[in-house]
Amino acid sequence: MERKLLTLAILGISLGVSLKVFIDKADEAASNAYQQGQMYLAEVNIDKLKLLQEVRCDGLDLGTYFQQKAKEKGFEPYVAAIIPQESSGKVYATGCDKCPENPILKAARHNTNSTNWQWLKAVFNTGLHSLCLRKNATIENTCTVGFGLMQITSHTISEPKYLWRVYPEALYQTKAKEVSAGNYSAVKDEPPNSPYNPCTNIEVGLSILRDKYNICRKKYGESVKTMACAVCYYNGRTDYLAHIRSTVIDRGQAGLLVRVGFIKDGLLEGLRKFVIGIESFVKGWDEEKLREIQCIKVF
Repeated sequence: MERKLLTLAILGISLGVSLKVFIDKADEAASNAYQQGQMYLAEVNIDKLKLLQEVRCDGLDLGTYFQQKAKEKGFEPYVAAIIPQESSGKVYATGCDKCPENPILKAARHNTNSTNWQWLKAVFNTGLHSLCLRKNATIENTCTVGFGLMQITSHTISEPKYLWRVYPEALYQTKAKEVSAGNYSAVKDEPPNSPYNPCTNIEVGLSILRDKYNICRKKYGESVKTMACAVCYYNGRTDYLAHIRSTVIDRGQAGLLVRVGFIKDGLLEGLRKFVIGIESFVKGWDEEKLREIQCIKVF
């Protein structure tokens, strides 16, 4: 990179352009590009906020609904920190996860008689995989799909205890493409049994988190350590809490949670303490301890 800049500078000087003018112009171009990028990000965030504010669940705004459901499950509203990490607050966030290297696990996910396979077929038959961040995703190299705000996964929601709430056929009536094209009000018509439906997504996502919490509670009882285990277990990666902290605290996405009402202004410091507190437990665990809580075995 330095050599390329030097070459350009020499070229500029040879054409009668002073080095200072050349650098000033380069700085100006870089500044303009940065500002345009920031404007684009602002537009994206505003669009995201508009969409979230369109949603009503049982007559409640999305933030109030989340707080109510979290309370029903016995959680503080701080668990909303999962949302910006999992989906950046995008209602139609879609994650196409690569197949595991273990051939037995891959075969199980691709078993044509499995519910997970029905989810995969629905995603790829409807073209929803075009929403995936992994642009080379195919049905052959994808074994799990994450849906919506809390990225509930096809593998997990294929379990019988969740199938009463969401099922693959609903994806054939999804409003994902309409909303992606700018028709935000279409989110109101998202099928109630679709994993993208923000109300359903929150209800099912919190149910999954509660199930993980109950597993961890058997070992740790009622403690912050149990919450650390559950949140880690929810995603299935040992560094998940560090990523939550980076997303919510360091990158400032706590603002999204406040503006949509997932948490209230006065709880921001509590959110920070919550995220840092549970992360500290994980940082203190060695590899053996992490294996013990099975964070790396979930998916």
